[in-house]
Amino acid sequence: MRADAERARRRILDAARDVFLERGPDAPLDLIVRRADVGPATLYRRYADREALVRDLTGDLLAGLEIAAHQAAREEGDAYDAVRRFVHAAADLRMGAVIPVLLERLVVDQGLTESRTRTSRALDGLSARRTNPADYAPGWERET
Repeated sequence: MRADAERARRRILDAARDVFLERGPDAPLDLIVRRADVGPATLYRRYADREALVRDLTGDLLAGLEIAAHQAAREEGDAYDAVRRFVHAAADLRMGAVIPVLLERLVVDQGLTESRTRTSRALDGLSARRTNPADYAPGWERET
């Protein structure tokens, strides 16, 4: 994808996330166009309909989670720090707020299923680093 096309896509997805959070999944697409500062043709050339936009936004959010999990696992030596870093990244993506809103309009396809599976595996890898709860909560002692 050309760099300018990728920048426009990023602006559209960021605007869509914010607009859907503010106004719900049936928010006017022209509001997303204005917020993204792109022309209507840019949005409609890339997304044939609202469903396609919601699907791409969801896939983009899942990809962001997958990247965050891999980065946390790679860059943090401590399991607790890795999970903490991942949770902060998920909060920055506003996952807890946006996904429930998108679920009203989300049509799951093969691509989203594969993205969810990759993200889940990345999270499994992050959480499998340690099995002792004390690794995640310093000072916590397991009862015997």
